[in-house]
Amino acid sequence: MDKIDNIMVTENLINKMDGGKTVAIRSASGLIKFPWVQNADEFVNATLAEIEKYNQSLKNVDQNLVSAISGNSVQKAQPEKSAAQKIKDLKELLDSGLITQDEFDAKKKDLLDKM
Repeated sequence: MDKIDNIMVTENLINKMDGGKTVAIRSASGLIKFPWVQNADEFVNATLAEIEKYNQSLKNVDQNLVSAISGNSVQKAQPEKSAAQKIKDLKELLDSGLITQDEFDAKKKDLLDKM
């Protein structure tokens, strides 16, 4: 895809009579004209939005490639919770009735034994 240098909207006498406009797009390949575009402003806005999406996708690809080459993940891994935090989380599960006292005690013992 060539970089678009300019998008122009023109209206001549014939366009005024039929309600259309001419949209011209200039790129490295040259000038492309789209005559009798009924909703020229919408056409231009949609074209610019697609260009922005394309450019953003290129940035994302570049970032992912750099991360892959350098060995860094795009998303950082969450640090592992401490045993104390895991026990607090288990206590919340116990208090909400999602686990039994026996399950809580067993998991708590496992966590403390690993310390």
